[in-house]
Amino acid sequence: MERLMFGKLLEHFKKEDWKKFCEIGANNFFSETFCVRLDNPNKKEYLKIGSENVIYGKFIFEHTSGHITVGNRCHIGACNIISVNSIDIGNDVIIAWD
Repeated sequence: MERLMFGKLLEHFKKEDWKKFCEIGANNFFSETFCVRLDNPNKKEYLKIGSENVIYGKFIFEHTSGHITVGNRCHIGACNIISVNSIDIGNDVIIAWD
């Protein structure tokens, strides 16, 4: 199984590596615990994050059909969000840690 992971500072990765999997809006804060894990990734968008968010969580995609959308002005605590199909988190949502 191929596994691809991205961590806190996305700018440290080559844009072509993560840009084909994630769309990230402006003015977001990503903590050191932020992580994206793709199991057997295809070249498609898995994660879309809006603007002005605070993200501590881990986003895990266990299947190629997985997709997660996070709206604007959300706070995602240090939790695991696991998508097999689809998860949509709207605007102004707070999700606490484990």
